[in-house]
Amino acid sequence: MRSILVKILIVLIFVSGPVTVGFIGWGMMLVAHQVPLWVFMLLGVCMVITWVGIAAALDEFGKRQRQQGDR
Repeated sequence: MRSILVKILIVLIFVSGPVTVGFIGWGMMLVAHQVPLWVFMLLGVCMVITWVGIAAALDEFGKRQRQQGDR
């Protein structure tokens, strides 16, 4: 049962990933037409910082999980 759930989640991730990136790109394009360049660049930097923070948090979570598994 668990392997079926994992396979379903993998498929959902592969489908939702490109959709999410597409909507982010579309939204950024709409914003770019409405605001000055410096605001658009600030939004882009904030988005990159957010994704780096999420990646760091996931990495730390994985590291803790591996350390607990070694005990």
